[in-house]
Amino acid sequence: MEDDPSVLNFASNALTPLGYEVHLAENGKIALAWIESRIEQKRPLPDLVVTDLIMPELGGKAFIQQAKTYVPGIKVIFVSGHTDHHIVHNGMLDPGVTFLQKPYSPNLLAEKIREVLSTSGPG
Repeated sequence: MEDDPSVLNFASNALTPLGYEVHLAENGKIALAWIESRIEQKRPLPDLVVTDLIMPELGGKAFIQQAKTYVPGIKVIFVSGHTDHHIVHNGMLDPGVTFLQKPYSPNLLAEKIREVLSTSGPG
């Protein structure tokens, strides 16, 4: 999830060649509707969400809180252009939550995804 189309496409273009099934959403409202449609169609739900923290309509943190009612074990990587220190200390994210600073490289994104998917329990 990302409200900047160029960043959204960058991430998709980085992950698709690595074999990841990527679904794009410009905000949490769109992503929740997609999850609900997957449930109705009895289709697989996402294992991981990479989401910008601050977006219009429904930001990343609020989206994940709602998404966990549908997908309790969903893992998440929050991304933002704000620094990790600023976000944690202003109460936007709890310490220990997986965070990736923008801008990031395709390799760093892939590395962080592998790291989160290899851990047990929600991310």
